[in-house]
Amino acid sequence: MIKRILVGLGGTPFTKAATQWATELGDLHQAQLTGVTIVNTKKLENVGPVPAGASAYAQRMREKKIKVSKEGTEEAISMFKEHCSNQQDPDKAIIKLLRNGVRPILAVAEKYRPVQNVVVAISGSMESAQATRDFLLLNPWPKANIRFVHFKHHKEPEPFLLEKASDYCQAHGFEVHTEIVEGNPRYDLLSYAHDHQADLIVMGNSSQNIIKRSLLGDTVLETIHSADIPLFLSQ
Repeated sequence: MIKRILVGLGGTPFTKAATQWATELGDLHQAQLTGVTIVNTKKLENVGPVPAGASAYAQRMREKKIKVSKEGTEEAISMFKEHCSNQQDPDKAIIKLLRNGVRPILAVAEKYRPVQNVVVAISGSMESAQATRDFLLLNPWPKANIRFVHFKHHKEPEPFLLEKASDYCQAHGFEVHTEIVEGNPRYDLLSYAHDHQADLIVMGNSSQNIIKRSLLGDTVLETIHSADIPLFLSQ
């Protein structure tokens, strides 16, 4: 397992290829990348024997060599930063971590908000139950209000899911609100969370076709792409 990659940024024709290889490996192994460049200023200042009366010309040569080296180094660093930035798609990073079994994950929004109201999506899947258990066991915000929601989409509602979840919470000292609502969680979960002023959404995978969804359900994927509310995700 590769954890750290050191990339030499020499400003040579190989720098671009080295950067691409490094970011590819970093993306594949979720490794940390560090770009480094070394400039030997003493060597740059050495312009050889200087004839009498040519010291000013020699100094200009030194300054030009240092300037060219500095520009090449800055260009290499800039390219490295830009390439790494282009590789970092937050949605893809979260999805890859989930698919690799990293859980739970707290995917934050762009702006900070204190967590006072939490919406927990209950789908009936084992992954949904696991996400709920993970959140309750960690209990990261003990004073938050917790609301369980189950969407009945083209099928009969399953009230026993919320009853079991509520009983589990009460047994562990949590008071929760429960609600069954009409709608498709893939499209309606976010609006429901907004309507109830949620500061966090807790959810797990609800896909019934694991191979087709590559281990992630439609609701999880859609919410990751669209959410402006922090997500507590467990796969």
